[in-house]
Order: sequence, then structure tokens, then C-alpha cells
Amino acid sequence: MGCGPLICPVLYLAIQQLSPYDVPVQKEECINHVSKRLGTRLRKLKKDKTGKEMKKNVLGGAGQLTDNVINKLTRYFGKAIRGNKDKPNTSTHEIRKNILASYFHASSTYDRPIHKHYPPGVNLWCFYKRGESDKTKPCRRHSDKPPYLSKIPYEHRQAIMKVYMDLTTEELLKRCMKSRTQNSNESIHSKLLMKVAKHKFGGLRRVNFVPQVVVMEHNFGYEASYFPSLLGFNTTLSKSVNLKSLQDECRRSNTTKTSRHSKKGQEYTREGF
Repeated sequence: MGCGPLICPVLYLAIQQLSPYDVPVQKEECINHVSKRLGTRLRKLKKDKTGKEMKKNVLGGAGQLTDNVINKLTRYFGKAIRGNKDKPNTSTHEIRKNILASYFHASSTYDRPIHKHYPPGVNLWCFYKRGESDKTKPCRRHSDKPPYLSKIPYEHRQAIMKVYMDLTTEELLKRCMKSRTQNSNESIHSKLLMKVAKHKFGGLRRVNFVPQVVVMEHNFGYEASYFPSLLGFNTTLSKSVNLKSLQDECRRSNTTKTSRHSKKGQEYTREGF
């Protein structure tokens, strides 16, 4: 049994080498990032300059591998992973089958429909299977749907299929089983950068102090961890009023210290120190 934090590869390798815990650390993948890998690989394929015939048939244009088609395929890829999140006993085989079903759906034609990978049901987004399940509505024709990959020659679609095969390995899909994202990590980063800007210099004390405050706010909520409230200030007031109260308190504290030092100076003068 292992824990599954969303961590960067370098940090993950360092933790593996140190092995500081009693359980093995298993790296979870952000499904948003995995979906983006599909888009990145397909765009790289589109811009590949090796082979003029490949470039001619795969580059953007009507019925070709356009950016719009890549974005659609990326969304289908992520949707296939998320769709298995709440299903019990879901295996990597089922996730892989759903992902490849989106590829075959985009490649289907009237003469060669490839929709067998979808389970039957009226709530499916696959128009072909939806039409088979609901006989009361006419089945949508392939000519009515966007072409996606169906107009790309078969021999060139194999290069696209290879990208899908690389991104549906069992090892990778195991790390996507929990449908984790890095939204929470990015959220805490944004809170940190609101207090310490990247383009401004921050001293060592500030750099050490601010992350602690941000982590408190992130874990316990803004109201519960609001620093002035921990110092006894009225948290129902606005930030500006709290800031003014804090400034007044600092001013009174400085005034008290100044008067104390001046009294000591007078005593030293009288006694001839």
C-alpha cells in the first residue's frame, strides 16, 4: 500500500532515493496534464517535417488534423479517464478501451463504422450507439458529424494511433486511476504569489514567513487562519480597518518603548552615569 502525492518527477526521484516513509511512494498523474500530452504529441506530429507526403496529408485544413480537432480529441481523452472515477472495480483495461473508443469514433465512416468499443446506452455521447439503443429517434448519419480523423488516409492515421498507444500504457493508466488533478497545488501557488510577487525581491524572513501563513489559509480557511484574528483583532472588520488597527498598535508600542528609554536616560543623567 502506498500514498499518492502529486509531485514533480525530480522531487519524486529524490524521495524514492531517500525513502523516508514506511510505505512506498507511488506517483499519481494529473489527468489534465496527461490529456495535454495527447495534444502536444499530435501538434508535434502535425509539425513534423520528415516526409513530405505525411506532412501533406496530416497538416491542418478541411477534414485534416486541425487544432480544433486536436482540442476535441484531447477533451474526449480526459473525459474517458474521468468517466471511470466513481465506478467500482474499474481496471486500466476499461479506461484504455474507453480512450481508444474515442479514437475509433473520430475515425469512423459510413462504410466502415467502428463503434463496437462503446457499451450500449441512450445517454452515451456516441451518436451511433445512442441511435441503436433509442429506436424512437432516427440514427444520425456519419455524413452529419464532423469528419475529425475520418478523411485522413488510413496509413497516416497509424501515426496518430501510435500516439494513443503510447499514452494508454498500463503503467501510465495506473497512475491515472484516481483521476487526480493539480488544481489544489496550483491554487496554493496562486495564493503564495499574491503575497510574494515573483518580480520583487523578498528577504529571507519574508520568504520563510509567508509560506507558513499561506499554508494555514489553504488548510484551515481564510477566516480561521487570518493572522490578525490570532493576535486578538476584530476579524469582522474590513482588512483596511484591521490594518489601521495593527498600525496603531505598532505606533503605541513604539511610543511606549521611546518613553521608557527616555525615562531611563533621564535617570542616568540625574545619577551621573
